[in-house]
Parts: sequence; C-alpha cells; structure tokens
Amino acid sequence: PTIDIRNNGIADIENSSFSNFGLTGIGINSSFATISNNTFALSAEDSASQGGNITAVSITNNGGAYIWQNTFSGFTDGIQSESRTCSNINGNTFGNTGYPVTMSYAIPFLRDNIYSGNQYNAPYISGSIEKTCDDIISDSVFVLGGQINIPLGATVSIGSNAIMKFSERNGKIDVLGTMNVIAKEGSPAIFTSVYDEEYGAGVIDVGTIIPSPGSWYNVYFQNTSSTIKNAIFRYGGRVSSGIGFSPNGALYFDGSAATLDGTTVEHAMYAGIIAKNAILAISGSKIQNNNYYNANLPFTGIGLKTASSSIVITNTAFSDNRADIIGDGALNIFNIDVATCGSMQNFVLPDGV
Repeated sequence: PTIDIRNNGIADIENSSFSNFGLTGIGINSSFATISNNTFALSAEDSASQGGNITAVSITNNGGAYIWQNTFSGFTDGIQSESRTCSNINGNTFGNTGYPVTMSYAIPFLRDNIYSGNQYNAPYISGSIEKTCDDIISDSVFVLGGQINIPLGATVSIGSNAIMKFSERNGKIDVLGTMNVIAKEGSPAIFTSVYDEEYGAGVIDVGTIIPSPGSWYNVYFQNTSSTIKNAIFRYGGRVSSGIGFSPNGALYFDGSAATLDGTTVEHAMYAGIIAKNAILAISGSKIQNNNYYNANLPFTGIGLKTASSSIVITNTAFSDNRADIIGDGALNIFNIDVATCGSMQNFVLPDGV
C-alpha cells in the first residue's frame, strides 16, 4: 500500500489527495486510522497501468477505521473491510467505482454515504458475517454476493426498511447461528433480486433485465430458531434442470423452529417455503404468486412444502400458487384455521397427516 498501517499502529489522514498508486492506497492491518476529507481519484489510464482491481482503503486482521467525508472515484473497491472490528463509514461520496464498500465478518456502521454511477450503488456483503455493528440493520440497502454464511454463535438482526438484494443466481444466506427479521408493520424488511426495481431501485443499471422466479437460491435455516415478522421474500427458490435436482424454497427450514408473522413469500421458483423436520407457526401472512412452470423441471410453483414437520397456520392467505401445500410422504402435523383454509384452492393432502 501507499500508506501501510500495521502492528497496532494509529494514523490520522486528512485533507489529502490520492491518485496514481499501486493496488492499495491505504492499508490498515491490525491497526486503527481516522481518514477524513480526502480525495481518492483514479483515472482509467492509471487503473489500466496497474492491471485493475485497485482498492482505495483496505481494512484487515481486526483493523478498524473512522472514514468520513471522503470522495472516491475510479476504483474497483472504494473501501474493503475484512475485519471483525467495527468501523464507522459515514458521509462519503462514491462514484465511478465497482464496489463502493465491501465487507465480510462485520457489517460496519454506515451512515449518510452517497452512491452514484457505480457498478453497485449500495454496500456489498460477501462471505461470513459474524456480527453487525448496529444492533439491528434497518433503513439501508445492501447487495449480497454469492453465499453468505452466518456461523454458529453469531446473531444478525434485520429490521424495518432493510433491503437485501441478491446479485447472483447462486445467492443464498446459510444460517447456522441466528438470524431474526423483525420489522414494523408498513415498513417491511425485503429480500429480493438485485433486478427488482420495486424495492431499492437504482442499485444497478438493470437495462432490460427484469427479475424472475429463481433469481436467487434461499435463506437456509439449519438447526436453529428464528423470528420473522413483517418481511417480504421475492424471486427466490432457484432450482436447475441438471443432474442432482433437489427441492428448494426461498425460505428453507431444516431441523429448525420459526415464527412467521405478517410475512409475504412470493414469486418463488420451486417453493415459497420448505419445512423439513421443522416446527413452524405462520400467522397473518401471504403465500402467493408461486406459480412458476417449466416442463423440464419436477413440480414447481409450491406455496409450502413439508416433510416430518409440525405446522400451525392462522389467518394466512394462499393465492395464485400452483399448489398451496404439498406433503412429502412423511409424517406431518397440521393445525390450520378456517380463515386460512378458505383461501386455499389446491391443498394437496400429504401422506401420513
């Protein structure tokens, strides 16, 4: 790096300009830096001369930073945080940059940053997330890259007006620890495709691309418990027609217990929800528009698919699914109220109920 801060170092960098440097402008390794009122600008010629993939600020190995009121332009990565220490990234302006802010291990404090003309006009999460610096993620848009892992012992809380946009068809969140989604009524948390302009518009230049069922895989809960309140899950549940087909739901509960309240699951490819050896309580929710059909795939367009699970459903509307509920031949226990049953048109009675 042009400036390399390491071994518990402390630095204050302000009112400076950074342009033609190597692959990293400022490296913060097991140290702390305050970076304020600087200009980081890289021309296309400078980027080409370095072979591309240039990062303005890199934070690693439990380093931390207070980064505020800087301008970033022309980089592959503006700020790259691969640290378990909480950094503050506030009031910066990002333009003409691939990934303005990328992060793994910890989601930093992010406030009042401006994103315009970038490949992704939002912070980008990848890899393992072990903690969030805010107690709850809310009022923010994030892009999710590839497979996100919430490991055993970690807790992630997502709240009102948080918008999580999957950028890849293999996108998923594997929850081995705890992920709760608790939003206010009328201000839901959203999980959807990066191409969905109905929520978090302008994150990328979508061109003529529109979201479709199966734009991402799933949120997969394994041997854990969770609460999901006032959330919307759209365009998940991806499967392929290749060898090794397996059922997939936008929400997949495997050996897990969950409460879903005021939640909508829609436009899934295979299934909106899969419950396997699970205990679910679903209330005041909508399981709808899961009606994808492809003659080359096994049955798709399922609202809820169950196997060896106990399901309580109250005051929930099933509509426009190819099948509302399908059992998988194993013992299932259902307790469904009259209001919910009244909405169903195609309840396929499972074996062993």
